[in-house]
Amino acid sequence: LNGIDLCIDAGSTVGIVGKSGAGKTTLVNLLYNLYRVDSGSILIDGTNINHYNLHSLRSQIGIVHQETILYEDTLRYNLSFTNNKDNDEQLIEVIKKVALYDVFQTFSNGLDTLLGTNGQELSGGQKQRLAIARILIKNPKILIFDEATSFLDSQNEVIVREMIGNLSKDQTIIIIAHRFSTIKDCDKIIVLDDGIVKGFDTHNVLIKSNQTYINLFREQCIQGGSFNEAL
Repeated sequence: LNGIDLCIDAGSTVGIVGKSGAGKTTLVNLLYNLYRVDSGSILIDGTNINHYNLHSLRSQIGIVHQETILYEDTLRYNLSFTNNKDNDEQLIEVIKKVALYDVFQTFSNGLDTLLGTNGQELSGGQKQRLAIARILIKNPKILIFDEATSFLDSQNEVIVREMIGNLSKDQTIIIIAHRFSTIKDCDKIIVLDDGIVKGFDTHNVLIKSNQTYINLFREQCIQGGSFNEAL
């Protein structure tokens, strides 16, 4: 990454696009101090992230990755990383929010159901919704979706996209995506190319004036239709 100069408004939803290796995941990894910047600074609420206690910093950030890691344990544990039953009502409410309640009702042991090795009883879309449920339970200030819909079919991608759209407006959301349908409605979109920000604006502005964005849109978004149809 070189010469990054960005200001993301609190409570906004921002997309990040770019070819593989452009620096998308590196950018968000720096945000929660997975490794430190060589120069310059990253501020959250005006405070340099290096001045935060690491646990305090990361407690404010929730991440949903491409692949969901599930433990060979109960549904309760996979949602909250504890088998304490004090917050079961909250867990069930979150299950409803992520459209997993129908599946949950088929589990004879409810929250005590063992999911098996890496959640083998669940589909890819259900696993991703479970990962989002974890984040909703954590309720962080900043939510990061790192290619969270890339392995999903179109139907599940729509479900997950709608869930992201319904998240609290008090939370700042950052979405890394190859599918432009996932980020077209973001408040702003960061266009990265070889570690450099080539654009930072709305989809409607970028698609008319930013050649890097236009090229990415043509290459990665259009499938079986014309450029104008995809707009």
